[in-house]
Amino acid sequence: NRHLPGCRCKTLCHGLTSRTCPRRHKELEGYGEDITESEVLVQLIERDTRDSTRAVAPLKPAKDAHLLDTTGMGIDEVLQAAIEMCDAVLDRNA
Repeated sequence: NRHLPGCRCKTLCHGLTSRTCPRRHKELEGYGEDITESEVLVQLIERDTRDSTRAVAPLKPAKDAHLLDTTGMGIDEVLQAAIEMCDAVLDRNA
């Protein structure tokens, strides 16, 4: 596996685009962009499709990655969940 071959706990964070969209829309408006939430949703879907289907280094989880659904989580919650996930994996493989 070429994805971080020495890493003992690999994670891939993902969340529902429909839940990410309002946060991203608010962020872009904060930068002064004039964009609708519908346009942001289209951009997010296009980005995710492009990232996962590109010919070189498509965004896909490593075979031994643990998926972390971050839908509805704040950054502190995501970090805590990732730590707990990795602690459990490392304890199980000790």
